[in-house]
Amino acid sequence: MRALRPSDLFCAVPSPGFIMRPPVQRHGERIPPEARAVMQPTWQRGWFGPRDIRICVLENVIVAQEGLVFTADGSLLAESVRQHTGNEVAQARAMVAAHGHHAPVVRGDVVLCRKRGAVNYGHWIVEMLPMAWLAAQHWPHPLRVMVQELPDPMRAVQLHSLARLGLSPSAVVPAGVAPVRVERLIFVDGLTEHGGYLSPLALECLDRLAGPIAPDGPDMLWISRGAVPTRRLQDEDAILASARRAGFTVLDPSTLPFAAQIAVFKAARRIVGVMGAALANMAFCRPGADLFALAPAAMSDTFFWFLAGLTGLAAEEIRCEQTGPVRGLAAWDRDVQLDLDVLARLFDPAPLPAAPGRAEMDTRLAALFAAAYYLAANPDVAAAGVDPLDHYMGTGWREGRNPSAAFDTRRYLTAHPDIGHFNPLAHFIMSGEAEGRAVFAVV
Repeated sequence: MRALRPSDLFCAVPSPGFIMRPPVQRHGERIPPEARAVMQPTWQRGWFGPRDIRICVLENVIVAQEGLVFTADGSLLAESVRQHTGNEVAQARAMVAAHGHHAPVVRGDVVLCRKRGAVNYGHWIVEMLPMAWLAAQHWPHPLRVMVQELPDPMRAVQLHSLARLGLSPSAVVPAGVAPVRVERLIFVDGLTEHGGYLSPLALECLDRLAGPIAPDGPDMLWISRGAVPTRRLQDEDAILASARRAGFTVLDPSTLPFAAQIAVFKAARRIVGVMGAALANMAFCRPGADLFALAPAAMSDTFFWFLAGLTGLAAEEIRCEQTGPVRGLAAWDRDVQLDLDVLARLFDPAPLPAAPGRAEMDTRLAALFAAAYYLAANPDVAAAGVDPLDHYMGTGWREGRNPSAAFDTRRYLTAHPDIGHFNPLAHFIMSGEAEGRAVFAVV
């Protein structure tokens, strides 16, 4: 296995830092310790610093399985392993060893838009489609796009979404799990890490795609899992009948054309649904819309939390007990049981508390962080030449440093011990100011 090298780099695209607050949860006590241990470090980061998204060029490589990349000498590119299991990696190695020299060749410049879970609608629109968009923005020549070979309706979604970004169907190269040799592969690294990071640039891509589509749909949506056998509601028929009486439109988005799905979610002001591919359409919602994400108690996934935060939704994650047999690959793929208090809250018309939008957060951050002050007060940071905001938000606050004369880090943490080990400045910006919490000037 080998990692990307500096010589592979074509360009680096800056992705801005952003603040995220821990999820607002109902029945969070139901999360098993092992699942919480997976999610808690990401929830508690508070600050996701700026990073460079790398657009790299690899010559004469082999792509197998769902986007595993092997170099000419047979080495597996480490960055291409994106949630692949050990068994999948072993199968790909064996196929490349046996058939790689005789694999069909794809000529020209091809951007890789395949990863583990390529069949999943949510993975496609949030994690793979933005790779094509970002590469097309910076590559100086016409690009082709390598996608996973899929049947309709996902095939139609791939083609329609790429076309809306200016990439015609003739530029699409579908491939299966068998090895394919690529003359020049454009590889986008760092845009997403499923469960660990999601760049705001991915949401910028979806904003561009959805911009020309007018909102068209009901105010209140209850997202159905349709024919999907996993994570279904227990007593679903009775619950959906109650939801309709409460004014919800029950919808299986997979029955709609891609543009219609976007239009419906852009129009909604209140959405309820079990975490799954269809709910990824929340990325097209208007900022401030209410989202109730029904989560299996043991589901250890922060994907929807990132989506809600970067989209600017007023979101509540409701952890639900599960019942019945496992119906999918994951242990949490069992039926979901809704409590009476949950149903009462879902049918209550009172809106969720709004989270500050990204522009508002940037304004608050600018008012409380002074780069010149921070560098003058911390000459070691100035000498290191690192970004002062990223330093404070990442490690400086843990060391008791202050972001400006207007915000005393230690006094804020002492005055508000309930926030625990969360970034104090991020806490104040996201929720502390709205809660009326005090800040203290540096004495």
